[in-house]
Formats: sequence, structure tokens, C-alpha cells
Amino acid sequence: MKKWMILSVALASVINGYSDDFESLDIENKNGSASHQECEFTKAKLTSKVIVNSATGYYTFSDGSLWKVINCFPRWRSLSEWWNDVRVVPDAYQSSPNDWYLGADIKIIPRAQGTDRAEENASNKTELDQATHLLLNEASGKKLFAISMRPEECLRELYNLTHKEAYNQGFLKGQLSRDLDASKQYEKGFEAGYYEGYKEALRK
Repeated sequence: MKKWMILSVALASVINGYSDDFESLDIENKNGSASHQECEFTKAKLTSKVIVNSATGYYTFSDGSLWKVINCFPRWRSLSEWWNDVRVVPDAYQSSPNDWYLGADIKIIPRAQGTDRAEENASNKTELDQATHLLLNEASGKKLFAISMRPEECLRELYNLTHKEAYNQGFLKGQLSRDLDASKQYEKGFEAGYYEGYKEALRK
């Protein structure tokens, strides 16, 4: 619960404002070669994060922006690709939202400018297609797909996630309790029947 509160506090202090810059970035092509492309981007530091699972998280940056971040999962390789050690997704995309540390310097790149179409070979392509930007971790060189979010959108999504998480936990606990009660009744019935049967056998 504490992790959700951290992001909620950050949301309450959201400010707008970006400082655009341009730089030649290395974009890894599908064949593994690198090309230089002039990209517009903004820079910010990662100030807080909420990790939902290995694939999804929520970041807030020092410029006040809010992001839903999504990991890129490579599709299964064919036997030929595996044998020839073909990378279906560039190494830069092999990253989890939880791997990025607070205080990290991040470049926020518009999706149309900074992508090498890694999502084409991703097993979660449908989710990645919703991304508006790419995030580049300057220290590690790793990238995550990201969806820009308004504060109210982020809060609503977090509420729905926590509600679903709590419901699932409550349902599982209730189901387990019911199953335990059924198991106890089974054990009681078995013991009573065994005892009665044993006594009946002694009388005969």
C-alpha cells in the first residue's frame, strides 16, 4: 500500500513544462547495426515509481510528467533463429521497469522519432502500439515504451489496479477458507465413519 501512496503524493505536486533539445542518438536497426538519427527529446530525472509487475510500471519525472511504462517482451524465436542466435528484439529493450533506479537521468523521445520498430517482434505488440514515447536510460542505455498520462488518468488507473488486486486477494482468501472448511468436514466425516465401522466390527 505504501508504494501506491508514494506516487499519489507525487501526483499531487505535478507541474508542467518541458525543455526540448535535439541530439543525434544511436538507433539500433533490426539487423543489429546502429544508425545516427537527429531526435527531439526532453530530459528529466526519475523521481518516483510504482511497479505493477515485470512488464508494467508508473513513473513520475522531475519535470512533473507522468508515464505508464511497458517492457518489450520478444516473441518466441524460430528454430533457425535460435540456432543462429538471431536477436528478434535489440538488446536495449531487454529491461524491466523495476530495473530503473530513482534519480536516473532519462531522455524522453517522441515515439515517431526514436523507435527502431522493436515492437514488430514483440509478443506484447498490442500494448506497445499504444505507447506515445520511448524512454532512454542514459546510464544503462536501456529503453522502455511509455504512455504519457494526465494526473486524473493515472489516479484512476491506479485505483482500478488496486481495487482489482484487493478483490483478487480477498476472493482467493475466501476460496481458501471455504476449501479449508470443506476439508475439515471431510476429515470429521471420515473419522466418525471409521470409528463407527470399527466399533461395529468389534461387536460382530
